[in-house]
Amino acid sequence: MYSFKDINNFFYREIIDDLKSKFQKLIDEKVSLYKEKINNKPESKKTYEFPLEKDLEILYDFVKGEIEDIDRVEKSLTKICNVIWQNPFTDDFVKNDIQWKLWRKNRLGFLCYYVKSKIKLYRKKDLQAQEVAVIVGTTSQYISQKINDNKKDPTLKGEKRGRSWVIENESVWNYIEKKQLTIYKKI
Repeated sequence: MYSFKDINNFFYREIIDDLKSKFQKLIDEKVSLYKEKINNKPESKKTYEFPLEKDLEILYDFVKGEIEDIDRVEKSLTKICNVIWQNPFTDDFVKNDIQWKLWRKNRLGFLCYYVKSKIKLYRKKDLQAQEVAVIVGTTSQYISQKINDNKKDPTLKGEKRGRSWVIENESVWNYIEKKQLTIYKKI
């Protein structure tokens, strides 16, 4: 912890040096993306016009069901999230710090959130109501209502944790089958 007594020329100089270093790190990380020669399909001689286009294509192919390698998809998702959300000034990045509620309002954020939710589904993890809603194409309020109406339709079972519902993975799969959402293949 610092005190006002610590603020002197040395303290100020350390701030300047630290910020210079972090700005340089930011520049190096972001500019390096433009220097990459991106070509992940040599047989098709496909090149990409901008950084992350290859990673976006991987996410889109996963959405369409053309890629089943979840590790590869997760790596691309992480790369995109790092570029958008990593803050070199705090020297850390935690996926949970992403402002998903805000980011979901634009196309890239929604795509990333959908892919993140689908990865959790395939990794057999429990999902929150909002994630289930994105996967099945409805609202989290509707999912919460379905859970509350469990006596009428016991397909979707959840547990209230804090302010949100958490739905068991198997229950989500049962709901997907009931809704006949054939875009999902149980692995």
